[in-house]
Amino acid sequence: MDINRIVQPSPAPVASSSGPAPSHNPSEPPAKRSRLEFEQSAQQPDVLESQPQDGVPQTQSYQNTAPPTHDLPLIVDALELKELREIVLGAALGIPSVANTVRSKYNEKVFAESQRYVDFDRYSKAVWHKINNYRETSGSRGLDDMYNVIHWIERQITQIRDSVRSFSSFATKRSALETLRKICKTIFLSGGSLGHEIHQSFQCNSILQDSMLAILEMMTDDEKDRMVDVNGGEILDKLEELVNLAEDYCMMENISDVLDVLDPSTVEDGTPEGSYDGYDDGYDGGDHWGDDDNGDGGDDGDGVDAEDYSKANLGHRDYHVLENTDGEGFKIHSREESFD
Repeated sequence: MDINRIVQPSPAPVASSSGPAPSHNPSEPPAKRSRLEFEQSAQQPDVLESQPQDGVPQTQSYQNTAPPTHDLPLIVDALELKELREIVLGAALGIPSVANTVRSKYNEKVFAESQRYVDFDRYSKAVWHKINNYRETSGSRGLDDMYNVIHWIERQITQIRDSVRSFSSFATKRSALETLRKICKTIFLSGGSLGHEIHQSFQCNSILQDSMLAILEMMTDDEKDRMVDVNGGEILDKLEELVNLAEDYCMMENISDVLDVLDPSTVEDGTPEGSYDGYDDGYDGGDHWGDDDNGDGGDDGDGVDAEDYSKANLGHRDYHVLENTDGEGFKIHSREESFD
């Protein structure tokens, strides 16, 4: 017997769980039969058999859902920033390529910020002008104006603090700290009705001290040493002046913490050494400091601080390219802001 002529029996048809198998007409062409089978199977929903409960198999049917019609940019724009951060963090933790992209973007930002210089000096000038313009307001409208000015000053302080990062350049950090110090002195020396309200507000408001301490916390030890070394430690003398003013006006008692962080040796038993040089920079000794014709006002009336920045960080007072004491170049990206 020829072994190649043995015919293997065909397997028995398996019953489908979704219903009886479609009947076949032997006289129909194969192509037509396959089309009929496809149409019959498409009319019945897909069935998913789940784990049996109480010995009885459970089944549930589902329909294939169409893909979303929204495109990804529209979806991303609709999500909250917190949700997007969670999504990116989850993807970065699980997908190495995403993690590498996130790190690369962060490194690019750190490098760019380390090469950028932000001059905050305009904030201190704006605060001086705002206080000087509203210092003699009175009446119910004047009271509203005074409260608005106080809240506006707080926003300027917050903007300065939030604009500085730990990877910001030393020039940016120094400008932020110096500007906050100038604003602090302007608040101390403010007079008139507005000055009285400002003093009342900042007796229990530590936003200035906290912001200055936040800037110092973002400085490295080397940057703090550089801060003290600029102009022979002039920053320490100016901070001591603030401490003495705080004692005179019974305000900002913890301003000495700022001095202590920069140079702990200057504070002994809570009392700073040395003394300040009096109410200078345009202060006329009365209820308010004198008007400044050059518009700088406050701590900038004599132009010393602006000159200090020019010596330490700038080759000239031009908002294009500056050079610090180490000869490293910084590019200035100055922007105009409204203080209304």
